[in-house]
Amino acid sequence: MLHYLYKILEEKFPGTEDLRAELGHIESASKTNLNSLLAEVHELRNGLKVIDNELDHHKTPKSGDNFFNVMNVLFCFSKIIRFLIFFKKK
Repeated sequence: MLHYLYKILEEKFPGTEDLRAELGHIESASKTNLNSLLAEVHELRNGLKVIDNELDHHKTPKSGDNFFNVMNVLFCFSKIIRFLIFFKKK
């Protein structure tokens, strides 16, 4: 289909000679396996859940333990990711 669109654009708009070079990565990107991508997203979600659980465990720091303070950024990041995923589904 991309070749057909290119042919039509080339015929109707002769100034688009570099279009094929500019769109060169589209063909390889179209070969992305959706199931593989979904599996990776699922794996990332599980990893973020593990981080959330670990942060919950370390919310009350022990003497000299800065784990929660350092990792709080990741905690906030995981919340943002879940928020974005939630709204992307809608």
